[in-house]
Amino acid sequence: MRKAGVLLLSGLLIAGVACSSSKNNNASSRPGGTPAPGIASFSPIAGGGPAQAGQAPPSTRAAQSASAPPAEASPGAGPVESAGLTVYGDNLAAKWEDWSWSATVDLAATSPVYSGQRAISATITQAWGALYLHTDIATDISPYTYLRFAAQVSQPGQRYAVALVDTNNKFIANPYFLANLGDITVGSWKYYRVPLSELGGTGKPIKGIVIQDGLGKPQPALFVDDVGFQ
Repeated sequence: MRKAGVLLLSGLLIAGVACSSSKNNNASSRPGGTPAPGIASFSPIAGGGPAQAGQAPPSTRAAQSASAPPAEASPGAGPVESAGLTVYGDNLAAKWEDWSWSATVDLAATSPVYSGQRAISATITQAWGALYLHTDIATDISPYTYLRFAAQVSQPGQRYAVALVDTNNKFIANPYFLANLGDITVGSWKYYRVPLSELGGTGKPIKGIVIQDGLGKPQPALFVDDVGFQ
């Protein structure tokens, strides 16, 4: 279900990165959330901006009661990478929904497909738009080490960053640039395993997965499949 966004993302990821860098980095390394060489840093956007730790994704949906039962997940299916908890594999797991903003999303794209018969297609229509998979019920990811998914782009140069949403419907940490693990490829699938430690999600329950535009402008179709944790 598509949810209309009413809150605007604001603040600069670059400011958050600078703060993180000064606290955690030495001269020989960079924080996981910073752009890899050759990627433009985020810059101010009138009326909005990239995700930032502590902010809420744009959504009007109220969270369900904390006494609700745990969110359900689909069993792994397809390639061996799918072991663990699957959020999307041909369809969204029970109690998960599409809350994407500033994006046109198809949850049943038939080409290209990494495994099974369907994948997700997400076209960013405005700067800092995102694919946002959400559940109202806290999901325990403490048994897992990685956020996993397969991705493919339709044009060279597309850039994205990923983030997790906590049980208060806030971003846990600044987004992590996928280019730090290698560029998404055109015409073939790249399988990502993003350490939960890079997303601030180690041992924490979550309510959402966000894959956000990393260029600050509209982008053509991004294809995503086999989304989950392992």
